[in-house]
Amino acid sequence: MVNADTLERYKSHLKGLQEFRLNGSFDLDHQWTDEDLYAITPRDVCRYLKKKAYGTPDPGPGDRPIFARDEGLSYSKKAISFFMPNSLMQWNPQREEGNPTRSKEVNKVIADVKLAQVRKQGK
Repeated sequence: MVNADTLERYKSHLKGLQEFRLNGSFDLDHQWTDEDLYAITPRDVCRYLKKKAYGTPDPGPGDRPIFARDEGLSYSKKAISFFMPNSLMQWNPQREEGNPTRSKEVNKVIADVKLAQVRKQGK
């Protein structure tokens, strides 16, 4: 299990995703229902991570990930995953169920940021 400090840091990442996703503002202690969490899709997580890395949720071919590194995005993914009701399940795109942070799309965003770093094109 995680300690209280780590749990607070994890909550801040979920809060950030939900504020981005729902275009609202929430307290750090907001209690998310399972229904709220089931509504999160891989697309939501990808757009949130791209916003963190590129400064925009829809980066173009000329945009570079200058705001975050792959390690930071991986930590955000881990923190969000901690709260998912089906945290151990892979994402099933046909049934749209499971843990959205464990989807191919999310992993590709992180891999693309890492590739840009290796090429000295990112943070």
